[in-house]
Amino acid sequence: MWSALKWQSGDLVRVANKNQPLTVKESPKAPGLYRITWVGVEGWANVLKFIEVKSTLKVADRLLEFENLKPPVLLTIGKTTNIHERICQHFGTNVNNNRVISRIGKLLPKPVYSELVELARLNLKVEWVQIDSWVDRCLLEKYGAAIAYPILDLEAEH
Repeated sequence: MWSALKWQSGDLVRVANKNQPLTVKESPKAPGLYRITWVGVEGWANVLKFIEVKSTLKVADRLLEFENLKPPVLLTIGKTTNIHERICQHFGTNVNNNRVISRIGKLLPKPVYSELVELARLNLKVEWVQIDSWVDRCLLEKYGAAIAYPILDLEAEH
């Protein structure tokens, strides 16, 4: 199933919404999968090459190191009932659903939100594929994460 997916993409663009300042206008308001990849080579030079993961103290090595990765670097794969809305949320100010922008913030020394938004706009590629079946979305998301190593999706045990 994974190899048969026909991914589409569009540019991240700024919009006037201060709570969700980035969108991909072409993305559908339909269920499916999305993936976000860091493609900008120059922007990657400023990224810390590790993430400290929140986990139980029983996990001794709570750092995810990826100094050997060079763009393109897959950041996340996700499933959703509304691709367009979910993409916007990932770059918004709501701490309950802005996982991508908040985790990118951990990759930079003391970033300012507006700078993170611009960094994302310049360096990230957003792709999606419509999938109606929630079961297929679930299985494909897990499969994609298992084979593609999306660095923002890897978490240690709690």
